[in-house]
Amino acid sequence: MNSTGQANPPGETPHNEKDEQREGDRTEEQPLGMVEAAEICVELESDSEEEYSSLPVLESPKLFSEESVEYLGNPMRGVRVAHSVMLAARQKRKPESAARFLIRHIFPDRVLLKSNVHGSKERGIPALDFSKISALREFLKEQFPEFKLNEDGYDWKVCVIAMNATIRRFRYDLQKFKRMTRADSR
Repeated sequence: MNSTGQANPPGETPHNEKDEQREGDRTEEQPLGMVEAAEICVELESDSEEEYSSLPVLESPKLFSEESVEYLGNPMRGVRVAHSVMLAARQKRKPESAARFLIRHIFPDRVLLKSNVHGSKERGIPALDFSKISALREFLKEQFPEFKLNEDGYDWKVCVIAMNATIRRFRYDLQKFKRMTRADSR
């Protein structure tokens, strides 16, 4: 039964009004979970800046079983993503939504914390791996042929802005979590 007293549709799990309110507060990117944020905080505090610059960007080949991965963009680039992630990305209606979603699955969190799409030499922010970003753009071009997703296309620039905004939001959520945990420990 749902909150109106009607039976839940098949396949829908019962939930209460608090669950509905929490779901309404979530964004499309799903905010950082407390456990994930705590693990990242511990990693960040234990690692030095030199170690981050020497970390490889590529994920471990053992991350997914062979049956559950697909290549993003041209298979020659070697960018592998879970099949379920690719299905969800294909269901997005706009390329910027798919880009926002995929950026969190292509790169590990520790890389996203220190980078943005094109980087900024003035601010000392490194660029994300060009091959992975190109694979993402290739996927978007294939998935959304009606949009201008060339390197200098208007819609690609919108996607870059959206991905950088997602990365900034991720950093903000982590900082907010750090402030909350410091306040709770006092």
